[in-house]
Amino acid sequence: MITFRHFSMASALALSMAVPAAFADEGFIALSAGVSDSLDMDSPGYAVKVLFGPRITERLSLEFGLMDMGRTSNNNPKVDFSPTLTDDDPAEFNGESPVFINAKRGRVSSTKGTVNASGNEPSTAVYTGVSDLRAQSALIGLSYRFPLRSDLDFFVKSGFNIWFADFDVVEITASSDGATNSISRSTTSESTSSVYFLTGGGFLWHPLANVSVRAELETTVLDSLELSRTRFQLMTLGVQYGF
Repeated sequence: MITFRHFSMASALALSMAVPAAFADEGFIALSAGVSDSLDMDSPGYAVKVLFGPRITERLSLEFGLMDMGRTSNNNPKVDFSPTLTDDDPAEFNGESPVFINAKRGRVSSTKGTVNASGNEPSTAVYTGVSDLRAQSALIGLSYRFPLRSDLDFFVKSGFNIWFADFDVVEITASSDGATNSISRSTTSESTSSVYFLTGGGFLWHPLANVSVRAELETTVLDSLELSRTRFQLMTLGVQYGF
Protein backbone atom coordinates (compact mmCIF):
# COMPACT_ATOMS: atom_id res chain seq x y z
CA MET A 1 0.00 0.00 0.00
CA ILE A 2 1.30 3.49 -0.88
CA THR A 3 1.90 5.72 2.12
CA PHE A 4 1.41 9.46 2.33
CA ARG A 5 5.18 9.90 2.05
CA HIS A 6 5.19 8.01 -1.26
CA PHE A 7 2.27 10.08 -2.51
CA SER A 8 4.02 13.33 -1.56
CA MET A 9 7.12 12.27 -3.48
CA ALA A 10 5.00 11.36 -6.51
CA SER A 11 3.21 14.71 -6.36
CA ALA A 12 6.49 16.58 -6.21
CA LEU A 13 7.76 14.62 -9.21
CA ALA A 14 4.57 15.36 -11.15
CA LEU A 15 4.86 19.07 -10.40
CA SER A 16 8.48 19.10 -11.54
CA MET A 17 7.40 17.51 -14.84
CA ALA A 18 4.47 19.88 -15.20
CA VAL A 19 6.72 22.95 -15.30
CA PRO A 20 8.33 22.21 -18.68
CA ALA A 21 5.05 20.68 -19.86
CA ALA A 22 3.31 23.98 -19.28
CA PHE A 23 5.27 25.39 -22.21
CA ALA A 24 4.19 22.58 -24.53
CA ASP A 25 1.97 23.73 -27.40
CA GLU A 26 0.22 20.36 -27.76
CA GLY A 27 -2.10 18.35 -25.53
CA PHE A 28 -5.13 16.09 -25.51
CA ILE A 29 -8.44 15.34 -23.86
CA ALA A 30 -10.13 11.92 -23.91
CA LEU A 31 -13.43 10.41 -22.79
CA SER A 32 -13.66 6.63 -22.32
CA ALA A 33 -16.07 4.05 -20.92
CA GLY A 34 -15.90 0.32 -20.34
CA VAL A 35 -15.80 -2.48 -17.79
CA SER A 36 -14.05 -2.65 -14.42
CA ASP A 37 -13.54 -6.32 -13.61
CA SER A 38 -12.06 -7.74 -10.43
CA LEU A 39 -10.64 -11.11 -9.50
CA ASP A 40 -11.83 -10.42 -5.95
CA MET A 41 -15.46 -9.50 -6.72
CA ASP A 42 -18.22 -11.59 -8.30
CA SER A 43 -19.89 -9.01 -10.57
CA PRO A 44 -18.11 -6.36 -12.70
CA GLY A 45 -18.82 -2.63 -12.78
CA TYR A 46 -18.95 -0.08 -15.59
CA ALA A 47 -16.20 2.54 -15.64
CA VAL A 48 -16.19 6.07 -17.07
CA LYS A 49 -13.16 8.36 -17.16
CA VAL A 50 -11.89 11.67 -18.50
CA LEU A 51 -8.20 12.12 -19.27
CA PHE A 52 -6.36 15.29 -20.24
CA GLY A 53 -2.84 16.65 -20.29
CA PRO A 54 0.03 18.17 -22.26
CA ARG A 55 2.54 16.47 -24.50
CA ILE A 56 6.01 16.77 -22.99
CA THR A 57 7.65 15.47 -26.18
CA GLU A 58 6.32 14.08 -29.44
CA ARG A 59 5.80 10.67 -27.81
CA LEU A 60 5.71 11.35 -24.05
CA SER A 61 2.56 12.78 -22.44
CA LEU A 62 1.62 13.77 -18.91
CA GLU A 63 -1.85 12.44 -18.05
CA PHE A 64 -4.34 13.70 -15.48
CA GLY A 65 -7.77 12.20 -15.08
CA LEU A 66 -10.97 11.55 -13.16
CA MET A 67 -12.51 8.09 -13.12
CA ASP A 68 -15.61 6.39 -11.77
CA MET A 69 -14.78 2.69 -11.51
CA GLY A 70 -18.46 1.77 -11.21
CA ARG A 71 -20.21 -0.43 -8.69
CA THR A 72 -19.08 -4.04 -8.29
CA SER A 73 -20.73 -6.60 -6.04
CA ASN A 74 -20.38 -10.01 -4.40
CA ASN A 75 -22.91 -12.81 -4.13
CA ASN A 76 -23.96 -13.67 -0.60
CA PRO A 77 -23.05 -17.22 0.46
CA LYS A 78 -25.68 -19.86 1.10
CA VAL A 79 -26.14 -21.66 4.41
CA ASP A 80 -26.00 -25.42 4.88
CA PHE A 81 -27.60 -26.58 8.15
CA SER A 82 -27.02 -30.31 7.58
CA PRO A 83 -23.72 -30.42 9.57
CA THR A 84 -25.70 -29.55 12.74
CA LEU A 85 -27.48 -32.92 12.66
CA THR A 86 -26.11 -36.40 13.26
CA ASP A 87 -25.66 -38.82 10.38
CA ASP A 88 -27.44 -41.66 12.17
CA ASP A 89 -30.47 -39.58 13.13
CA PRO A 90 -31.12 -36.55 10.86
CA ALA A 91 -33.44 -35.11 13.50
CA GLU A 92 -30.85 -35.20 16.30
CA PHE A 93 -28.79 -32.06 17.03
CA ASN A 94 -25.06 -32.67 17.40
CA GLY A 95 -23.90 -29.17 18.37
CA GLU A 96 -21.89 -28.49 15.21
CA SER A 97 -22.18 -25.10 13.54
CA PRO A 98 -23.92 -24.36 10.22
CA VAL A 99 -21.63 -24.08 7.19
CA PHE A 100 -21.52 -21.25 4.64
CA ILE A 101 -21.15 -22.31 1.01
CA ASN A 102 -19.11 -20.05 -1.31
CA ALA A 103 -17.84 -17.83 1.50
CA LYS A 104 -14.48 -17.04 -0.12
CA ARG A 105 -15.26 -13.29 -0.36
CA GLY A 106 -15.41 -12.85 3.42
CA ARG A 107 -14.54 -14.38 6.76
CA VAL A 108 -16.50 -16.84 8.89
CA SER A 109 -16.55 -17.32 12.65
CA SER A 110 -18.47 -20.10 14.37
CA THR A 111 -19.51 -21.23 17.82
CA LYS A 112 -20.58 -24.78 18.64
CA GLY A 113 -23.82 -25.42 20.47
CA THR A 114 -24.48 -27.78 23.37
CA VAL A 115 -26.92 -30.68 23.67
CA ASN A 116 -28.98 -30.61 26.87
CA ALA A 117 -31.95 -32.65 27.99
CA SER A 118 -33.61 -29.45 29.19
CA GLY A 119 -33.02 -27.65 25.87
CA ASN A 120 -30.24 -27.33 23.35
CA GLU A 121 -28.02 -24.26 23.20
CA PRO A 122 -27.88 -23.26 19.50
CA SER A 123 -24.75 -23.28 17.40
CA THR A 124 -23.98 -20.22 15.28
CA ALA A 125 -21.92 -19.24 12.27
CA VAL A 126 -21.33 -15.61 11.22
CA TYR A 127 -20.21 -14.52 7.74
CA THR A 128 -18.82 -11.00 7.27
CA GLY A 129 -17.81 -9.63 3.86
CA VAL A 130 -18.07 -6.81 1.35
CA SER A 131 -21.36 -6.99 -0.55
CA ASP A 132 -20.80 -4.12 -2.97
CA LEU A 133 -18.16 -1.50 -3.71
CA ARG A 134 -17.92 1.72 -5.70
CA ALA A 135 -14.63 3.57 -6.20
CA GLN A 136 -13.87 6.95 -7.73
CA SER A 137 -10.38 8.13 -8.59
CA ALA A 138 -8.10 11.00 -9.46
CA LEU A 139 -5.34 9.85 -11.82
CA ILE A 140 -1.85 11.14 -12.58
CA GLY A 141 0.78 9.46 -14.73
CA LEU A 142 2.86 9.31 -17.87
CA SER A 143 2.21 7.62 -21.21
CA TYR A 144 4.65 6.87 -24.02
CA ARG A 145 3.62 6.17 -27.62
CA PHE A 146 5.24 3.77 -30.09
CA PRO A 147 4.16 4.44 -33.72
CA LEU A 148 3.16 1.25 -35.52
CA ARG A 149 1.74 2.80 -38.70
CA SER A 150 0.92 6.28 -39.86
CA ASP A 151 -2.58 5.93 -38.38
CA LEU A 152 -1.90 3.59 -35.41
CA ASP A 153 0.12 3.91 -32.19
CA PHE A 154 0.73 1.57 -29.28
CA PHE A 155 1.23 3.17 -25.86
CA VAL A 156 2.22 2.15 -22.34
CA LYS A 157 1.40 4.10 -19.20
CA SER A 158 2.20 4.17 -15.51
CA GLY A 159 1.12 6.41 -12.68
CA PHE A 160 -0.89 6.72 -9.49
CA ASN A 161 -4.54 6.02 -8.71
CA ILE A 162 -5.74 8.26 -5.87
CA TRP A 163 -8.97 6.50 -4.99
CA PHE A 164 -11.97 6.96 -2.71
CA ALA A 165 -14.40 4.10 -2.13
CA ASP A 166 -17.82 3.58 -0.55
CA PHE A 167 -18.67 -0.03 0.28
CA ASP A 168 -21.27 -2.07 2.13
CA VAL A 169 -20.38 -4.85 4.54
CA VAL A 170 -22.96 -7.59 5.09
CA GLU A 171 -23.09 -9.74 8.23
CA ILE A 172 -25.08 -12.98 7.96
CA THR A 173 -25.76 -14.94 11.12
CA ALA A 174 -27.00 -18.55 10.90
CA SER A 175 -28.02 -20.45 14.02
CA SER A 176 -29.55 -23.82 14.80
CA ASP A 177 -30.58 -25.82 17.85
CA GLY A 178 -31.61 -28.86 15.82
CA ALA A 179 -35.30 -28.00 15.91
CA THR A 180 -35.19 -24.45 14.56
CA ASN A 181 -32.91 -22.91 11.96
CA SER A 182 -32.66 -19.14 11.57
CA ILE A 183 -30.79 -16.68 9.33
CA SER A 184 -30.46 -12.93 9.96
CA ARG A 185 -28.72 -10.26 7.89
CA SER A 186 -27.46 -6.75 8.62
CA THR A 187 -25.59 -4.27 6.43
CA THR A 188 -23.32 -1.37 7.33
CA SER A 189 -21.94 1.30 4.98
CA GLU A 190 -18.29 2.33 5.17
CA SER A 191 -15.83 4.45 3.20
CA THR A 192 -12.06 4.54 2.78
CA SER A 193 -9.34 5.98 0.55
CA SER A 194 -5.72 5.44 -0.38
CA VAL A 195 -3.23 5.61 -3.26
CA TYR A 196 -1.92 2.80 -5.45
CA PHE A 197 -0.09 2.31 -8.72
CA LEU A 198 -1.98 2.20 -12.01
CA THR A 199 -0.32 0.64 -15.07
CA GLY A 200 -1.54 -0.25 -18.52
CA GLY A 201 -1.30 0.07 -22.25
CA GLY A 202 -3.39 0.30 -25.36
CA PHE A 203 -3.80 1.53 -28.91
CA LEU A 204 -4.55 4.87 -30.54
CA TRP A 205 -6.11 4.76 -33.99
CA HIS A 206 -6.19 8.06 -35.90
CA PRO A 207 -9.03 7.98 -38.45
CA LEU A 208 -9.18 11.80 -38.64
CA ALA A 209 -6.84 14.68 -38.02
CA ASN A 210 -6.68 15.44 -34.27
CA VAL A 211 -9.29 12.71 -33.53
CA SER A 212 -8.29 9.26 -32.24
CA VAL A 213 -10.04 6.13 -31.03
CA ARG A 214 -8.46 5.06 -27.72
CA ALA A 215 -8.60 1.46 -26.47
CA GLU A 216 -6.74 0.50 -23.31
CA LEU A 217 -6.31 -2.01 -20.52
CA GLU A 218 -5.27 -0.87 -17.04
CA THR A 219 -4.64 -2.62 -13.74
CA THR A 220 -4.74 -1.24 -10.21
CA VAL A 221 -5.45 -2.34 -6.64
CA LEU A 222 -7.70 -0.98 -3.90
CA ASP A 223 -6.06 -1.69 -0.56
CA SER A 224 -6.41 0.06 2.80
CA LEU A 225 -6.79 -0.66 6.50
CA GLU A 226 -10.59 -0.77 6.11
CA LEU A 227 -10.76 -2.60 2.77
CA SER A 228 -8.92 -5.84 2.01
CA ARG A 229 -6.81 -6.01 -1.15
CA THR A 230 -9.08 -5.88 -4.21
CA ARG A 231 -7.51 -6.16 -7.68
CA PHE A 232 -9.08 -4.51 -10.73
CA GLN A 233 -8.66 -4.63 -14.50
CA LEU A 234 -10.23 -1.80 -16.48
CA MET A 235 -11.00 -2.27 -20.18
CA THR A 236 -12.16 0.95 -21.82
CA LEU A 237 -12.85 2.36 -25.26
CA GLY A 238 -13.20 6.04 -26.07
CA VAL A 239 -12.42 9.07 -28.20
CA GLN A 240 -9.39 11.34 -27.86
CA TYR A 241 -8.99 14.84 -29.27
CA GLY A 242 -5.52 16.26 -29.75
CA PHE A 243 -4.66 19.93 -29.98
